[in-house]
Amino acid sequence: MKIKLLIFSIIMIFNISCVISQIKEKYFLLSDTKFEVLRHSTLILKSINKNRSALYLKVVLPQNVKKNFSKLSKATVLQLLTDTATDWATNLLLYDKYERDAFLFSTVIKSRKEWLPIKKSEIDYWKRKLK
Repeated sequence: MKIKLLIFSIIMIFNISCVISQIKEKYFLLSDTKFEVLRHSTLILKSINKNRSALYLKVVLPQNVKKNFSKLSKATVLQLLTDTATDWATNLLLYDKYERDAFLFSTVIKSRKEWLPIKKSEIDYWKRKLK
């Protein structure tokens, strides 16, 4: 009986630490996420013979947040993308991770407010991409 109680206690402590970790990560996604749009060198694009956009987005967040984001399941990412508290940062992190063309972010979209009119189409794109 004591062994079962010990095992149960260990499992509960592990689950609580996981929840705390998720809360800390979500805090970063709730913050006013910053990004920058960078340009690939056209010489590099030609040399690697890939059809990549010249413009890509880099999110300004701690590396451990990006690393943990990349470990999330697709279902969790889609859930974060539809949550109004985390949708903007999640979209930016997806652009960063998949190096999606960031032309709109270099010319039109500079904030969540400017992004909201295209949010639905962005979610539809990521649903197709993440399947």
